[in-house]
Amino acid sequence: MESKVIKLMALDISYGDKKCYITKLKGKELKNLARVSRADSTDKGYQRHLDEKRSKAIAAYIDDGCLIPGSIILSYKDTPQFNETNNELTLSVNNQNFLVLDGQHRLYGASFAKNDIDLPICILCNLTSREEIQYFLDINSNQKGVSKTLQHELTKYLLDDQESPEAIRLKLFDLLYESENSPLLGRMTKTQSITGKISHVPFEKALKPILINTDSMFAKVTSIEDKYNVIRNYLSAFSRMLNESQKD
Repeated sequence: MESKVIKLMALDISYGDKKCYITKLKGKELKNLARVSRADSTDKGYQRHLDEKRSKAIAAYIDDGCLIPGSIILSYKDTPQFNETNNELTLSVNNQNFLVLDGQHRLYGASFAKNDIDLPICILCNLTSREEIQYFLDINSNQKGVSKTLQHELTKYLLDDQESPEAIRLKLFDLLYESENSPLLGRMTKTQSITGKISHVPFEKALKPILINTDSMFAKVTSIEDKYNVIRNYLSAFSRMLNESQKD
């Protein structure tokens, strides 16, 4: 089996008997060197099916000038040479001994991109197939994504068009969240889902239709303060009607 010798400047972050190195490689070169071991193959693979749409979205992200700071984690099924004097890591790689443990979509995204960027990589050495699968499960089962309600909350710091429906919705959320005369004061949550409180997600579902409908009466209300008052009055009236119906 033909192998290619590559030499990389690296940091040795080995721990115990596990050899591990941090370095970088161009995305397109790494794509040609490393193999993805898929769970639907016959070689006891473990990686998920590639979502090409997701990878192409990452490619567009890269071509927009953005970096990918998260490391691609690789398994090198051999013993590397590491020169502690000049921090040079030497690997003899082929399509059987250099495998992607985590980050296949970032790797494919970098290979699809027009710009060939450096990818940070973390290389674990001499893992058994069992250890590879365990690392894959540990990495992916312990990750926790950012909640949608926190994503909405942080979006307000990124919007350029402060008159867009999204910007208006976020301003209205803040007013209803913090105004002393808001009927929803103390009943909303900004950064996490809490039972019994209104988060950004249901708030968006309720307001988006009337914000994007330019023919609606609500859209013709111009100032954010007036829009807030419309919602406040509606909610207050609804609350009174609900309370009265319960008395009956």
